[in-house]
Amino acid sequence: MYNMKHSRFMFVILILIGLVVGLISPVWTEELTYLPKTASSLIAADPSVCYTFALMIMCVFVAYLCAGDMKEKVINYEVLSGHSRAGIYFSRTILTVIFTTLFSMILSLIPVIVSGVIYGWGNTMEFKYAILRLLCCAFPYMRLAAFMCFLAFWAKKATGVMVWGYIAYMFGTLFASRGEGSPYLLTFKNVMALMSFNVRSVYNISMEKGIIYYSKYLSEPEPGLIGKTILASLVITVIYLLMGYGLFRREDLN
Repeated sequence: MYNMKHSRFMFVILILIGLVVGLISPVWTEELTYLPKTASSLIAADPSVCYTFALMIMCVFVAYLCAGDMKEKVINYEVLSGHSRAGIYFSRTILTVIFTTLFSMILSLIPVIVSGVIYGWGNTMEFKYAILRLLCCAFPYMRLAAFMCFLAFWAKKATGVMVWGYIAYMFGTLFASRGEGSPYLLTFKNVMALMSFNVRSVYNISMEKGIIYYSKYLSEPEPGLIGKTILASLVITVIYLLMGYGLFRREDLN
């Protein structure tokens, strides 16, 4: 909590990225061609606008929340003051995971909110299912934050978390784009599975306007998608946190 309150740069990054996403959202919406210019059409046509910035900037949040004071070895003084290593580790990492997930969800919701306020939701897809899918992205975000907490206790400095976290983001997006394997093993593939919508398209011919396309996106989640996402994310989050604790528990403080 102390690190969060004093990491002003982290909040500056959050605000700046939020402003960029908010300002670009109307531009993205205006570029829609075959769909109505609405918030639901924006999510349907390019759902990556909701999660790309969140995944890319997550390493900054973890770096400042979890590893912001590791360079000064503040954690050593906590151990020397009599606090247990388990208490130090889990209080630091659990709060980091919670707040990182929260900040990432804020970035994910900004395009929907901004486009919804300006253009309305529309009827390209059902609101409740689309928002349910978007909110469920919090679980993959959570496990990625836990993985970066592991990186924090491995690298032991904020810059290391940001560098290795960005490398993980690049490789994650690369493997996710290949479309192979289970969608629940990687954060990126899981988020893409949650935000992928099947579509039914028909068209009509008008003497004045030519071919008119109509698209209806099926936003209701597939059976088992949400349940498997939650279960896989919780299990993998625990594994990453235990891996990080294993590093910290055996570390010789110096």
